[in-house]
Amino acid sequence: DAAAYARVAHVRQLTGDLEGALTAIDLATRAVSPRNRGTFAWVWTKRAAYELQRGRIDEALHAADEALAVHPSAAGALAVRGRALLAQGRAGDAVAPLTRSVEKSPLPDVLWALAEALRAAGRSGDADAVELRLIGSGEGTDPRGLAVFLASRGHDLERARRLARRELDVRRVVYTWGALAWGEA
Repeated sequence: DAAAYARVAHVRQLTGDLEGALTAIDLATRAVSPRNRGTFAWVWTKRAAYELQRGRIDEALHAADEALAVHPSAAGALAVRGRALLAQGRAGDAVAPLTRSVEKSPLPDVLWALAEALRAAGRSGDADAVELRLIGSGEGTDPRGLAVFLASRGHDLERARRLARRELDVRRVVYTWGALAWGEA
């Protein structure tokens, strides 16, 4: 079913097989029914994220819009839509979906994208406030995401390393090792 295809897609994406992930997620989008709003939005959001990772921004926007047409408040779809708009250089347009996503699910990666959109839209003070919120709440919502943010900024590297090491006990995947590498660099 759609959920199984989406899980296969996720595993392929995690192992670096983005083309295989896109093939599997295509099967999932064909198998999912819009009557199951949550699964429909999840599958189409995954597709949007893979398309964005591939650099196909228009396709990412289309997939995010498919998810949002059925589930207008889907936080993941709003986040991917905002990131895609930001990638198109439309920072001002990216702020609204990213803000709505943060209201539903204030994860570090979405807060980070919102801060980038605000800064690119000329709203540095608002961006600074969002980054402070990320630093203050990120350890409780997604320690690995906070670790990557801190390390990428060269800010509080000891905390970034500590968070990444602790996260290895929970999520021993390539992204966690990457977070630790950022902190060690």
